[in-house]
Amino acid sequence: MKNHPEIPWFKRAIVINWMLEMCTGFGCKRESFALAVNYLDRYLTLTQNVPLKQLQLIAAGALSLSNKS
Repeated sequence: MKNHPEIPWFKRAIVINWMLEMCTGFGCKRESFALAVNYLDRYLTLTQNVPLKQLQLIAAGALSLSNKS
């Protein structure tokens, strides 16, 4: 999270909790949730200065990608 000064560490935890709620609500597999968190972390590692208001959008994209595979 050093590359993202606008995102505090606890906001990532809130978004991951939201991702878990979405996965359980839609009946996704556990592997899909784990893969989505992996995608989110990889994206945050490779980019810099992601705005806080786009964090949930990126998480939704990660969930969508993980359910396709």
